[in-house]
Amino acid sequence: MEPKERKRWTGLSSAFDALSELRATLVTLVILLLVAVSFYALYYIQSLRSASDITSDLMAAAQQVPHKGDEKALRAALNEVLVSETEHHFWQEFALHLAVSLLVAFTVIVSVEIYASQRKKQESREHEKNLAISVWKAIFERFIPEGVVRELEGIVKTEAIKEDCRYVLTFLRPYLNMAEDRIVLRREARFKVRNIKNKTIDYPLRASITDEQEDCLVQDRDGKEVIVPRHLSAVVNNVVLPLESIVTVNERNQKRNLEYIVSIDRDQAPIDVYLASEEMVPLQGLNAYLQLTPIHDLTVEVRNNCEELIEILGVQFNHPNVAGVKKSPEWVYEYKGGILPGQGFQVSWKARTRQKSVQKEEGEVAILPRVKPYVSM
Repeated sequence: MEPKERKRWTGLSSAFDALSELRATLVTLVILLLVAVSFYALYYIQSLRSASDITSDLMAAAQQVPHKGDEKALRAALNEVLVSETEHHFWQEFALHLAVSLLVAFTVIVSVEIYASQRKKQESREHEKNLAISVWKAIFERFIPEGVVRELEGIVKTEAIKEDCRYVLTFLRPYLNMAEDRIVLRREARFKVRNIKNKTIDYPLRASITDEQEDCLVQDRDGKEVIVPRHLSAVVNNVVLPLESIVTVNERNQKRNLEYIVSIDRDQAPIDVYLASEEMVPLQGLNAYLQLTPIHDLTVEVRNNCEELIEILGVQFNHPNVAGVKKSPEWVYEYKGGILPGQGFQVSWKARTRQKSVQKEEGEVAILPRVKPYVSM
């Protein structure tokens, strides 16, 4: 069964269970509604008696007086008609007010049931939460130091997780005006963010360039002057965010910190996020990528577009289950499982060494780099 269908049937099952619990209340509401409608119908039928009918009754009563000049008998006959009409009007108004009272009772019962149902669900969630915390503390605090338990509790209380996270790290030849011992590393990250709380959350989307190198004014491939390191792009659900308003300076007055708050509803589908940045790195080095949000399924792809300058040593996952990482020949590392905050991966590389490969007829040795076809972006 598909997840959407399973979710729909689960919702229907919950609805039927709720109706079963409210069976007595629903029967009472139906009876109240039917009685109210009956009294309204009675009031409507009684109200059809017009003023002309009353006048006709009065005339008939006057004609039945045996002696036409008998004022006392005429008054008695007219009073009898008016008293009868008053009683009729009383029962008519009684039916109206009773119908209104029943409708008010119907409305109050429905409102109280809705409030009670919501309150019950809220108390049930609070009870489950408190019970889980109590069980958590009872089990873990007995065997694990309190400081470790607090860290684990912080992870459990997280509001969002990343899904299908994919990093693409591309090594590029240096830009113009860049130092000879530097190359460009482009970092692209694409992932989905899912809200795992029963409420709307504000997820802080953050990306930082943390190295301490100075800003370098260079010319990119199109001849445009740019500053490296730099943030290249930020896209949320196919909407390109304005970098000039979401990238701020660090303590050294360098535009290195990207932050954007995304509001995610309780039942909203995961949001798609794409981030890209560039930085200068030496011909030999190591970059580590630590995660601050739990991840489900992580893929790392490394592309070397300057193989005449460097060679990739590998990607090392900082995770207890390193054996679960699958590597393909195309330098793609894939891990199906969970990555907790503080875990992550690191990529290392070194400068390409030149080897003696061809000897000319004159006896001189030609030094040639080991070059492979460039990997397209």
